[in-house]
Amino acid sequence: MSSDDKTTGAMSGGVDGDGGHHQPPHPPSGGPPIAATKLTVNMKTKPKITQAMNGNQTALKSQNNGTGSQNGGNGYRVLKPEGYVGVDSLPEQFVSRIVRDGFGFNIMCLGQTGVGKSTLLDSLFNMKFPDVSTRSHNISAVDVTANYYDLQERNIKLKLGLIESKGFGDQINKGDSYKSVVEYIDQQFERYLQEELKIHRNQSPVNDTRVHICLYMISPVGHGLRAIDLVTMRSLAAKCNLIPLIAKSDTIMRLELERLRVKIMSEIVTNGINIY
Repeated sequence: MSSDDKTTGAMSGGVDGDGGHHQPPHPPSGGPPIAATKLTVNMKTKPKITQAMNGNQTALKSQNNGTGSQNGGNGYRVLKPEGYVGVDSLPEQFVSRIVRDGFGFNIMCLGQTGVGKSTLLDSLFNMKFPDVSTRSHNISAVDVTANYYDLQERNIKLKLGLIESKGFGDQINKGDSYKSVVEYIDQQFERYLQEELKIHRNQSPVNDTRVHICLYMISPVGHGLRAIDLVTMRSLAAKCNLIPLIAKSDTIMRLELERLRVKIMSEIVTNGINIY
């Protein structure tokens, strides 16, 4: 075959009879597959991978929207509780530990001598506590004493602290009577703070001696609050929960009791005393 016939035959093999596109040349026998075919396959599979990734991102966003909201400003996800949160929803292990160790509650009962502080505490807990207070009006200074008792009702343990004052308001100069009480409360706060600031803290719970509530006993005899009552209540209200009580209210008539209660509340509001 001449050179012209070879050229004509090559051109005839490259173009179909209908004037279509050139056909790719046949690879030599035993050679590797053409790279163009691999490129075409890869180009077809990439959109599928991208689409799958986009689908996963969409699903992830949907899941996030179900459990919380995405804050676009700082990028933090805000979680919201899915149901009720309370004491009855705490883990059983935590509840059992609290029940085993028990609770601590400290009550301060403050009032003048013979107003009925010990009788009130006996009635509150339906038991007779040892009377360690000395009922005397001749005490030169106010003495604050604390006694602790371990009580149990059913499976609940309570470590009860009773803080009483001896000689409150019995001195001639009553201006300093409340200072001993305030100093005692501040000392318990400082003691608890030092326990919390220790580098090597005890594994057992801290012995909490802070005053949780103060029952201030007001004498039913009189026309309202005395000056020492106002000064003491104003100082205590900023340090603990204060509950004023009219002592021996069953010894006066109901109408007199109501008038006394209204007058006491009016003086408390006028002097800006925050009560519980």
